[in-house]
Amino acid sequence: MQKNSGAMQNGDGPEGDGVKFFTYEDGGNYRGECAEDGKRHGQGTYTYPNGDVFTGTFVMGKRQGHGTYIHQVGGRFEGGWMNDTMHGHGKFVFQSGTIYEGAWFNNNQHGTGKLIEADGVYA
Repeated sequence: MQKNSGAMQNGDGPEGDGVKFFTYEDGGNYRGECAEDGKRHGQGTYTYPNGDVFTGTFVMGKRQGHGTYIHQVGGRFEGGWMNDTMHGHGKFVFQSGTIYEGAWFNNNQHGTGKLIEADGVYA
């Protein structure tokens, strides 16, 4: 498959379901719904060049709404996204097994939440 800066590759998915597949020059790829201009828009999965994966909702190319981000080296976030950042309620499971569940704002823990250490002790 030819790689480029983000132009559509393969057009519709194999079932003709309107799902698109993109491969990018940097090695990332996307499979999911798109806007007419080719931006990620709707439900889809983006795999980053480093192996991280985001599955969820995109709005005009940005993560927005509910989604799950899985870090290739361990850890994952499931929850709200706004303007490409963790925002709203969400749960982050760190590589160590520690869990933070609560409010997020602009990729940072914000406001009320709970921290559960890997051994089950609430911090």
